[in-house]
Amino acid sequence: MRTRWTLALALLVPWTARAAETVETLDRARRRSDVWAGPAVVLGQLEYEAPSARISTRLDALPAISAGVELWPEESIGVHLAGIVGLGADLDLPQGGALAYSAHQVEAGARYRWFVGPRSDAPAVFAGLGLRALHQSVQEQRPALLVSSTTVGPELAAGGELPLGAFRLRATARGGLPFFVREAPADSGDPRRTLGYGGRLEAVTDLGARWSVAATGDALWQTIDYGGDGTRAAGVKGGRTRDRLLTMMLVARHRL
Repeated sequence: MRTRWTLALALLVPWTARAAETVETLDRARRRSDVWAGPAVVLGQLEYEAPSARISTRLDALPAISAGVELWPEESIGVHLAGIVGLGADLDLPQGGALAYSAHQVEAGARYRWFVGPRSDAPAVFAGLGLRALHQSVQEQRPALLVSSTTVGPELAAGGELPLGAFRLRATARGGLPFFVREAPADSGDPRRTLGYGGRLEAVTDLGARWSVAATGDALWQTIDYGGDGTRAAGVKGGRTRDRLLTMMLVARHRL
């Protein structure tokens, strides 16, 4: 009888070791946390329209730096913090001349994720709640057609992840309501209605156990309707801003 139990334990130990190794591999794959940084370029268009003034100008290639961190303390719960710091460039105006311009973004939030299947390479869908801030710095002009501005507001996000071996794809759609709006040195009036939305597409390629490279495109559209009297453009009544920014990033990611 002792011989039979000894044989059974001998067969069971390797099986439990493999099971524990499988659980560890699954946990490590699903709780992958990273920090990243790299160069970026911002493209887009800035518009302001009012009954007595209108301007539309294009961003061709604003250099920037992108950095951030993504943490998954649990496989289904994650938090992130990321920023895009513009390095400044000259903005050509339609009527001639140029203005110094730069744009900066900060986003922070939490995500809840569901995996579709038991494997470590199973697809996943997620939903998130976060906060986004956009600061645009513009050289002063008179009259002030373009002004420096800061907007902050909450946003909802939803998306999916698709692992393909050493290659991973993630797509995200976002919608938000910037509730904090400040402009200087002039203003467009009283912000009555705000809307922000956008999305991100990210492709990541592993270069080893710790390092990977990610190519990312992040789009942000933001519209603000103003009422009342404003001091922009030497005095306006009502107006609308439309900011469209597309940020292209190529970053190195390090696994924590």
